[in-house]
Amino acid sequence: MRWSENLNKKIIRIWVVIRKDIIDLLRSKTVVLSLSLPIVLSILFNITFSKLQITLGVYSPSNLPIWCQDWKDNEYIKVFPLFSKEEGYRLLNSGKLKAMLIFPSEFDRRLSLGKKTDVVVVIDNTAWMEASLVKTFLLEMWQFHSKNEELVNIIINPIHKYTLNPKQAILPIWILLTIFGSLMIISSSFMEEKEKKTLLALTLAGVTPLELVTAKVVVGMIMAVGGCCILLILNGGLDVERGKMFLLLIVNSWSWIMIGILVAIYSPSHITANTWNSLLMLVMVLPVALADSSYLMFAIARFLPSFYTVASLRELMLKELNFDKFLLYFLFIFGWGIIVGAIIDLKLKKLENLG
Repeated sequence: MRWSENLNKKIIRIWVVIRKDIIDLLRSKTVVLSLSLPIVLSILFNITFSKLQITLGVYSPSNLPIWCQDWKDNEYIKVFPLFSKEEGYRLLNSGKLKAMLIFPSEFDRRLSLGKKTDVVVVIDNTAWMEASLVKTFLLEMWQFHSKNEELVNIIINPIHKYTLNPKQAILPIWILLTIFGSLMIISSSFMEEKEKKTLLALTLAGVTPLELVTAKVVVGMIMAVGGCCILLILNGGLDVERGKMFLLLIVNSWSWIMIGILVAIYSPSHITANTWNSLLMLVMVLPVALADSSYLMFAIARFLPSFYTVASLRELMLKELNFDKFLLYFLFIFGWGIIVGAIIDLKLKKLENLG
């Protein structure tokens, strides 16, 4: 009996600790954010790729080829029979079609006779990621359906040609991630100063909080701009107006690192600051990275400052960034950096008054 009483007491004590920890965790905003983040991300991915459907126009002077008819029930492709090639080009230019297949006359009969024939795929290359998916899908579908694959010569004819290669196309996202890496390092460094009380020691030594923030920001900018320059060299991103590129890297690094400092100043603990910075990175990067794959993500991304960081870099690489647009992007990014800096300055003055 005694052993069962001891066991019951142990279970009760363990349950008390479990209950206390669960209550403490539920009260913690950091834990709630950490647990809810994967759920939110999975929902965003599901929404993005559930809406991904290739709108494909098919033009054939004779009957629609047999293997194209099977696509009508495919959830990832929507087939539009076309009355003319001109109609197809018009729909491609308006964005209603992503690709158009042009078949020669009596395509099925020519294959059955063993005659080699051409199939032209006209594809909109404006959204490079979506265009890559379309090309891959069409080639795989053709290989799956065709028993005479060697008799067909597929000619891919892009319109609205995207002049960046895949490495260059994704480069603005890598640059944004590099800047965010510096943001998180500097924010973490500032939190260490707060928690280890070295911030107070530096203040007593005559270093003002504003001077400390300035030093942290400069270090962060050196890391961010240096890392971005290495990325540009490795990924063929130097064939641009280098003065404009350097100015964009500087102003973007400065503005984003200021946000990292702001998070550190307002965070009560190191863990909280890291969680908020991680959440900020996902919110700012994910919709922008998926903007080419989903109209919903594109609509969300346009309200984020990170969208304009990536857009300015991409347009510069495409040689579409004239001086007026460059100035507009620069002033926008610089402007929200100034707003963040003003908020930091107000908070630092309050801390100085309390000290």
